[in-house]
Amino acid sequence: MTQTKKRRWSFSSGARGTNRVRVWERSDVPGVFLVEYTETDAITGHRRPTRLSLGRATREIAVARAKELAAKLATLDAPKTKSVTLRELFEMYDARVTGRKSASKQKHDRRAAELFVRMFGAQMNPAKLNVQHWERFVAARRTGDLRPLGGNHERRRGVRNRVIAYDLSFLQAVLNWATISGSGGLDGAPLLDRNPLKGLRLPREAVPQRPLITAEHYANLRAAAQRLGLRAELVLALAHDTGHRISAIRHLRWSDVDLDKRVVTWKAENDKSELQHTTALTEGLVALLGRARRQRLSLSDGWILPDARDEALPMSRQQARALWDRCAKAAGIPRGQRFGWHAMRRKFATDLKAMPLRDLAHAGGWKSTATILEAYQQPDIELQRRMLGGRA
Repeated sequence: MTQTKKRRWSFSSGARGTNRVRVWERSDVPGVFLVEYTETDAITGHRRPTRLSLGRATREIAVARAKELAAKLATLDAPKTKSVTLRELFEMYDARVTGRKSASKQKHDRRAAELFVRMFGAQMNPAKLNVQHWERFVAARRTGDLRPLGGNHERRRGVRNRVIAYDLSFLQAVLNWATISGSGGLDGAPLLDRNPLKGLRLPREAVPQRPLITAEHYANLRAAAQRLGLRAELVLALAHDTGHRISAIRHLRWSDVDLDKRVVTWKAENDKSELQHTTALTEGLVALLGRARRQRLSLSDGWILPDARDEALPMSRQQARALWDRCAKAAGIPRGQRFGWHAMRRKFATDLKAMPLRDLAHAGGWKSTATILEAYQQPDIELQRRMLGGRA
């Protein structure tokens, strides 16, 4: 029997060639909607398609926004933008978008916004940003001439391309958002008629450093964690057996795990992927979690890994890093080679190469299978030897 492919939900408003607006729900991220429409370039006068994310919404909200944008496009021969400074633009974005993000992303957005304001000036017209501004920012971040406030200013230290690209991605997101958002949202004129930096390529690492935890490393780490106590054992096992980011692991609550069904639910707001999903727990993890649960004086909900000083808070990034450093030092893990909790995520992806990619992406919390292949799975000589030896 032939299976018919399920059609993706979408909605269109307006007329083709003028004010046509289409919205649809992403098939890979349910609840996240995209909008596409055609706008007139204020400089060239050419018509060009624009596609942007509406973020998390319902179908009713997506339909309403499509109708509103189509109505606005029908009454505007060309977008008339509102005058806005760079500081004002960041403040509007912070109030309407950043505040809905996770705590770590909010912190980055605000830190990056401060860097751009300090680099280009608070009164800068964002519409006049160009490639020279882009290149100046990249150079200043690489040399350390531009760095966040509050650090050790006696030591000037630049950052790598990955950090710079993260900052610039935030700037691109703000500029894209400004092309469809006005002082009162979609009801008013957009803040910018176009993204002046659209199409510029983000800096990339020539040879990214992606160290991998070996089986020998992990055996030594387990032995070190056992000497440090159950808390260290549990963090290490969660990182190894679930493959998730340490930020998501730190924010797990007891209500997120079901030891009877042997599953754990990862909340969207606690992880970079912003994808809520449920994954299986290994027998070893169920046993460790059971031991940790029995040690608690109260059976009420709380953090699985609470802050060492205040149980009302989850384990901090600094405490997680300090715990890794202690385990790694005892295990003889090389320093200065970018080993850390994220190396466990690469081990997870590499160890489970035989698992179908779709299942592996779900198990480790990746949105895209391409990301696993490009950035996480590492070549395995022993696996290659076994496979080659098995050829007819």
